[in-house]
Amino acid sequence: MSKVFAIRGAITVDENTESAIKAASVDLVKILRVKNKIGDDEFISLQASSTQDITKAYPVKFMRESPFIPNGTPFFSSQEPPIEDTLPLCIRIIVLVQKEDITFKPVHFYLKGAKVLRPDLLNA
Repeated sequence: MSKVFAIRGAITVDENTESAIKAASVDLVKILRVKNKIGDDEFISLQASSTQDITKAYPVKFMRESPFIPNGTPFFSSQEPPIEDTLPLCIRIIVLVQKEDITFKPVHFYLKGAKVLRPDLLNA
């Protein structure tokens, strides 16, 4: 018997450059994988969003190319709506995984400036 779990995470980008976006995107999926001990066969899908001020590169491209997400994992990406006074330069993810251990407790994580989004879920 197995169960599907959703794991949330977010990170802010230091600046709107390709190298900063790549570093943040790869860190995000690396922390996801390490903190939750996700096996290649446990990934179902990954959804990501980025704020409108991230324009120099596509975060999901770097996630997909990283060694932390297995080939064949479906991705969906979107842009956050332009809401006033929201956190800038932010990438968010929600990942669905299927675990045999139905007592698994997802470790949600908010890194760098994204810690302000969900202080109640801080684990990183």
